[in-house]
Order: sequence, then C-alpha cells, then structure tokens
Amino acid sequence: MASRTFSRAIRSQLTRQLASPAVQQRTLAAAGRSLARQARPAMVGPAQQQVRGVKTMDFAGSKEDVYERADWPQEKLLDYFKNDTLALIGYGSQGHGQGLNLRDNGLNVIIGVRKDGKSWKDAIQDGWVPGKNLFEVDEAISRGSIIMNLLSDAAQSETWPHIKPQITKGKTLYFSHGFSPVFKERTNVEVPTDVDVILVAPKGSGRTVRSLFREGRGINSSFAVFQDVTGKAEERAIALGVAIGSGYLYKTTFEKEVYSDLYGERGCLMGGIHGMFLAQYEVLRERGHSPSEAFNETVEEATQSLYPLIGANGMDWMDGTETQRSLDYNGQKDYRQKFEAEMEEIRNMEIWRAGKAVRSLRPENQNRTLDEFASRQQTEAELQGTPWEGQGPGVRPTAWVGAGGRQRGVATHSSGNHAQALALAARENGIPAHVVMPSVSNPTKVAATAGYGAVLYESGSAAPERQKMLDSVVGRTGATFVPPYDHPDIILGQGTAGLELQEQAAELIAEHAAKTPGGKARTGLDAIITPCGGGGLLSGTALSCEGTGISVFAGEPSHQGADDLVRAIRANLDGPISDVRTLTIADGLRTPVGLIPWSIIRGDRRLVRDAFAVSERDISRALRFVLERLKVVVEPSAVVPLAVVLFNEDFRKLVEEEGGEDGWDVGVIFTGNLSLDALPELLKIGDEKA
Repeated sequence: MASRTFSRAIRSQLTRQLASPAVQQRTLAAAGRSLARQARPAMVGPAQQQVRGVKTMDFAGSKEDVYERADWPQEKLLDYFKNDTLALIGYGSQGHGQGLNLRDNGLNVIIGVRKDGKSWKDAIQDGWVPGKNLFEVDEAISRGSIIMNLLSDAAQSETWPHIKPQITKGKTLYFSHGFSPVFKERTNVEVPTDVDVILVAPKGSGRTVRSLFREGRGINSSFAVFQDVTGKAEERAIALGVAIGSGYLYKTTFEKEVYSDLYGERGCLMGGIHGMFLAQYEVLRERGHSPSEAFNETVEEATQSLYPLIGANGMDWMDGTETQRSLDYNGQKDYRQKFEAEMEEIRNMEIWRAGKAVRSLRPENQNRTLDEFASRQQTEAELQGTPWEGQGPGVRPTAWVGAGGRQRGVATHSSGNHAQALALAARENGIPAHVVMPSVSNPTKVAATAGYGAVLYESGSAAPERQKMLDSVVGRTGATFVPPYDHPDIILGQGTAGLELQEQAAELIAEHAAKTPGGKARTGLDAIITPCGGGGLLSGTALSCEGTGISVFAGEPSHQGADDLVRAIRANLDGPISDVRTLTIADGLRTPVGLIPWSIIRGDRRLVRDAFAVSERDISRALRFVLERLKVVVEPSAVVPLAVVLFNEDFRKLVEEEGGEDGWDVGVIFTGNLSLDALPELLKIGDEKA
C-alpha cells in the first residue's frame, strides 16, 4: 500500500522526480462552471529525447556535417561509457545542467567541488550524495577517467597548477569553453601532452541545457578536439555531447569556439545590443517618454516580442503587412515594391539562408513519427488502420527493468493512453514493448501505439480478460509488467497534473478576482475534478492537493456500471469493485479502481471527497461544448469531469450550498486523444433526447 510519507514527498519532488512516461495532459480551470483555460503539457524526467539522424546539410550554399542523436541512443551510450567514471569539476551553471543530464542518462558521473562550500550544498540539494557521487576535487579527479573541467575561466587558471599533475596518462580532459587552453600564455593552462583534450560547448546556459533535456528537446552544441592521443577523441566528444543533452552538434576548433564566443557574447551580442538599447532608450527619454515606457519600447519589445519571432521565423518573416493599409493610403505609392526589394535582399543574405537551415534542426520543428510515416510507402492495411500484430523496436524507462531485462522488454495492458506512453518511452530507450489492448479500443490509439513500435495483443474489454492475456504475454516473453495505474510511481507521475493545475489556476483566479470587485477573496482553487478509471490520475491529484484545502472529486460515466467508484462510495464498501464490464464511450474509463489508488481515494487516506457520475448524453454534450467553445479536440473520457460540473445536479447543488453566490473555482483535469472518424457519432449521442 502507498506509504503515508508518499504525499509529503510528492509536493517537493513532483516537478523533477517523474517516474513514468506521462501522456500529454491538458488541464482546464473553471470558475464555478464556466471559467476555462488550457494548460501546458506536464513534463517528465529524464526526458524522452527525440531521436534524429546524422546528415550533411546545406547552410546557405555551404555543406556541413551535422551530428545528431540517432547514432547514440541511450543503450549505446551506456555501453560506450560502461568502464568510465565522469568526474565533473565545478557545479556552477554548466556543471549543474550537464551533471544532472548525465546522471539521468544513467552514466557513472561524480561531482568534485570544495567541501561545505555553496556548490557542495547545491549539489546535495540536487541529490548528489557525499562519499558516493559527491567528492572534493582531488578525490573526484583521482576516481575519474574523463575529467570534465567546468570551473569558471578564472577558477581554471587559479587551480590549474594543482589539478594538472592529476590529469594522468589515459584520462580524457573535457572543457565546455576553450578560453583557458587557447590563451595559455595568460591562463597558464598548459594541457598534458599524453591525454585526449576535447570540448563540447552548449549554445546556452546550463539551466537551458537542463530544461531542454527535460522537455525532450536538447540544445545545439559545438564540439572540438584540441589533442587526439588515442585516435578516438572526436568520437568521444560526440558521444559526450549527446550524453549531456545536445540535440545536434557541429564541428569547430577550440580557437574558433573561443573567438566566436568572445566576439559574439562580449562584443556584438551583448556589448553591441546594450549599445543599441541604450541609444534608443536615451533618445526616447530625451523626447519626453517615461522610464517605463522607454524601457518597454526598447528592451521588452525586443526580448519579449521581436527576438522570439526572429528566432522562430527569421528576419524576413516580418514583412510589414500590419502597416500596409496606412502606408497604402498615406505613404508612397511604390512603397510595397521598394519594401519587397529590400526584403528580398535580406532573404538572400547568407546569414538568414543559413538560419533557415538551422531552424529546421530544432527539435520543435521535427517529428520522427511523422517523418517515418511520410517517408515510406504505405500499405493498404496502414492506410485503412493498423493491424493488431506489429514488430518493431519498443522502449521503456530503464527504472522498470533489472539486469538482463532490457532484452525481454516491458509489457502492459491499456485502452490507449498508457499504452502510447509506454510504447514511446520504450522506443526512445531501445527496449521492446508488449501491449495488450481490448478489441474495442480506439483505432487512433491502437495505430499510435503500434506506430511507436510496440507489439500489440488483442483481448476482451473486461479487466480479468486483459489480465489473462497480459499474464500469457509476460509468461512467454519474460517482459516486466508496467502497471497502467496501480503503482506508486505511476501515481506520482500522474500527480504532476494536479500540482501544475494548482500553480497555474492560482494566477488565473487572482487575475480574475482583481477584475471582479466585491466578490470573495480568491487565492486558489476550491475543488479539482478528474476522470476516474483505474484511479491513477485521481489518486495522484489527491496527493498533490493534500493539506491545501482543495477538495478533490472524481467523475465517472454511469453507462453499464462504469461508475464503480460512485457505487462503492455510496455503499460504503471497504474495497473497490473489481468486476466492471462496460462499453461506455469514455473508453479510457472502462477499468475498475486499483488497490493502491483505492487506499488513497477511500482507504486509510480518504483524500477524495466524493465521486459523481454522468450519462453518455451528458458526456457527448460536454464534448461538443469543448469543441465548439474552447476549440479543443479531446476524447470522451477527458470531458467526464466537465460534464459533472455542467450537468450533474448533485454536484451543482453542493457548489450552491457551500459556495453561495460566489460559487467555487473548480479545476478540471483531462487527458487523451480522439479518432476524428468517431466524432460525428459521439456528438450525435448528445442530440438524442434524455
């Protein structure tokens, strides 16, 4: 059963310790019954990184090799570095980001910093353990085979006389900035002649390196070889670049990295930009603009509006359309012709042609599944639907498999959402996935799960039928069972949705309250409602709300006994109802509540206040509301909580009794996806008379 310390831990660890690959979750905050807002997807760590190929690209007419992740999946990295200890010296910005990414990738990495200093304490806060993977500098260097010198330039110069004698033959010396060895006459950093010396320079701060890794994206980096003693320095640099979380890498030299960095960051990109900011600011101030107005029109306009647009679309994207009308009436008649000539000149500049190629490499502009599907000839079966049996590489989070478990893979049963999450996570980690799906599963979810490389097995829709097929699969394959909801780690991952909703809704509600004088003082949500099938999302959300004063409720479909939690609560049962056989349109909620979720929902924890059921017609009506009013396409299971808010009279009466005229601020959590082919029939149900 879930321990009582679990919910206390969840609030401090929820945002970083996500043990399961979560399906994208959307959250909806409703003030009373109508205030709505879609939230960001919950993130997981270690991130499931996009895998991309290695290729030669044309950058404005110049051919360059781009090194990407495809050649270095996690399994290969683990094998390549299996005999290495990565000693990371320094725990500043880059040390923090690179160190945590290396650790999350499963490599043997240790930290070396001054004992009891600020960096030592920061490392402990991040989970590094003194005597295990946190040491003083000398001890870390003596233990390491790859010495990652991530101290500041000044600290490198100061400590080098002490560090150099410890960089012995056979070790690899790693930098993320080449200043110290390039300007050795000033820094006195003369590298040993009998070791490989390499560089990986992420094009962003260590915090960005970390955040992009956790988002599954990855930062672009350069790599270089200063000294190759073994003949394998370049290969090792590329592997380390991927291991620290690079999305793609390009080759440079130590000298070029330093010169471009100094000229760019300290010259044009910072010094020059500061000069331009200051010039515009001073002109505006001289012309009578207030300090806030001058700053907003200068720095804020650039950093918050223009630069992101340039980064996403290029300089030529801003084509002047927004001012065309006034210029057509008041300006020169040949303005557009002159403007287009200038824009064409900008488009043809090498910098922006190269930028177009660089932008195409960004993870947000790539989709491996789409690329693979669009790049191969489709069979008739694929175009009509996905067959039940498919063979391909699957993958899963390595925490679930022990020694030798990678080859046997993982297995689960699911109607679709957990199936897709596990199949994708398995593919990204190079591990086979076996998924049992009921024959009545959503075809879109079946196709997506197979598309991620899982081997699929058909079963009946009832929980005992799923479990029987799963037992057979596990018996034949030796795969490790990853529960869809009945496990503390899964519940923890699901709980992030509740925590995220609380944080986002508090801002939204405060903003709304400020515009509504005379109402109650609103500081956060009064209640959260989640869908309930197996209870993983519900129990995780309940744990995230423990001690906050937020009431947690469940929403279930009533069709054919799918409301097993509602019935168990009304009958005051000591345990969940295990036999649920329903074909409700909310196909993600056809399973009974699991034992561990029950212990949190109604057992010794009782963190869920109550549960309410809605009809198929109510679910359909809520689905139409979300589609027409919010412009969001979701599956029927997702809108069950919203249907409770909109149509369940018992819940609405409760809000009136306890919330009074002000009502409640209610957060609704939903998840999942939908086959558009099924949408017309689903919406038709809502049009039928009750």
